[in-house]
Amino acid sequence: MSDLSLHRAHAVSGNRPRPSAFGWLMTAMDVWRSRQQLNSLEPHMLEDIGIAAKNAKSEASRPIWDVPAHWLK
Repeated sequence: MSDLSLHRAHAVSGNRPRPSAFGWLMTAMDVWRSRQQLNSLEPHMLEDIGIAAKNAKSEASRPIWDVPAHWLK
């Protein structure tokens, strides 16, 4: 409930809330988990979703802080 109130207050003022350390850690863990799952897919599975194995390996090896800005909102 407090997150919703905080979000509304910042939406009105136009300022984005600064992510908490816990929020950043949860996002980092989600990113790591997603990239590990992507890395574990077999080539035929990657082909089914339209991702080249080379691109999947490259994405999986990126550091956890290297994410698109919209993931951190």
